Amino acid sequence: MIGAMLVLGDPGLRLLWVIATLFLMFYAVRTLTSYGASLRFGYLLAIVIPVFDHRISAEAKVEQTLWRHL
Repeated sequence: MIGAMLVLGDPGLRLLWVIATLFLMFYAVRTLTSYGASLRFGYLLAIVIPVFDHRISAEAKVEQTLWRHL
């Protein structure tokens, strides 16, 4: 989340952040021994990317992320 907040203003950095996030997600799914935990981690990362694209307050972004995780 901190990385996303730092790169939201610059489209080039935003693209690099999305690429790095997706790489981290697929790497975690491939290498972690607990497949279920790695899929939940990947799902959380996948839902956070569109949430940070909205022009809403930080509080609303965190709230949407937590509600989607449940």
